[in-house]
Amino acid sequence: MNKIMKIFIICVVLVLIISCKNYASGEGLKQIKQNAEGKIKGFLDIKDKIISNGQK
Repeated sequence: MNKIMKIFIICVVLVLIISCKNYASGEGLKQIKQNAEGKIKGFLDIKDKIISNGQK
């Protein structure tokens, strides 16, 4: 019984560690995506201003 309890506790700890890693990587991906979208929108705004100034 003692051996089964130790194995169970080890499995629970490993599952918690893996789930924390997955949560952290998911949050990082969201932040990277938002950062990239902001940079792309900023680039497109500047490009539109350059094009509109060139046609005058």
